[in-house]
Amino acid sequence: MKMKLKIGLIVLTSVLGLNNTLNAQTIYVAGGAYNNQGKCVAKVWKNGAAMTPPLTDGRYDANATWLALSGNDVYATGSERNANTKLIAKVWKNGTLLYDLSDGRTNTFAMALVISPDNHVYVAGYEEIANGKMVAKVWKDGVVLYQLNDGTYNARAMGIGLLGDAIYISGFIERANGRTLAKIWKENEVWADLSNGTQNAYAYGLTVSGEDVFVAGSEYTASGHAVAKVWKNGTVVTSLTDGSNNADAFFIAISGQDIYATGYEANRNGVNVAKVWKNGTILYELNDGTRDAVARCVAVLGSDIYAVGSEATGADIAVAKVWKNGVILAPTLGNSKYDTGANYLLVTK
Repeated sequence: MKMKLKIGLIVLTSVLGLNNTLNAQTIYVAGGAYNNQGKCVAKVWKNGAAMTPPLTDGRYDANATWLALSGNDVYATGSERNANTKLIAKVWKNGTLLYDLSDGRTNTFAMALVISPDNHVYVAGYEEIANGKMVAKVWKDGVVLYQLNDGTYNARAMGIGLLGDAIYISGFIERANGRTLAKIWKENEVWADLSNGTQNAYAYGLTVSGEDVFVAGSEYTASGHAVAKVWKNGTVVTSLTDGSNNADAFFIAISGQDIYATGYEANRNGVNVAKVWKNGTILYELNDGTRDAVARCVAVLGSDIYAVGSEATGADIAVAKVWKNGVILAPTLGNSKYDTGANYLLVTK
């Protein structure tokens, strides 16, 4: 069963029931949790406890999509609805609104952010324009830096990273034939097409490691199944799945020569199983396949592999969770009474 948070975060859920304990690591998670008024509150959790103040006050639906640390400061980005039900893209610093990225007249989505060494804040996302199309954008310190398409067709910027002084952005754009083309932009120019446009393809999280740019996403086959993929410098490194069932990869972490990816793959019963892959091979299945689950982000600290996503109780309540080495790490996020979703995590010592 698929459940969707009202502002667009997909929460695919499952139950596992295993526990582990927190050690010396510090784990930050960005996401959203519904309150008793039926509104989703944007939140950051630290070691399983919601940080205060919360990013939003619960009057309107909101969701935090990404995190970054700079010194002792915690930055988050996401979107919040206004009184006119339009989504406003936002950046928060230490729980307090730093700036709005849009004026609230149309829907705007902030999907990822990165902090430069000289403390500039870059955000990738997309904004609805007057004709109803989505325009992929990059903001610097709250001001639009790049517009990546002209609005003739929909486009979305989903990931961002810095390599030296250059900004790389992952995302996808529709073409005249109605297919979606996965792309990487460097600054405001196309750096690499990740697909040829004959079938739909999607690029999500972007990770920079050394001199290399990695992207997670998926591309459909002619038979209509999505294949989870990892690209390196514009070329497919590996297909994580064989196309027999739908699958997606959302994020990549690099440790030495090892490539970790996270996402989900449907099983033969059509139930989505949250997975972590290492170098193209399944490392962990995070749920037992009886209910849908998704893992949205992966991180590596030493020899430990962390993933974050959501899974369901028997009552189909989505509960945000953190897994460590394939096992649920306690404390879990949320109280299992209202839906919660987790989108991104950072792990530090």
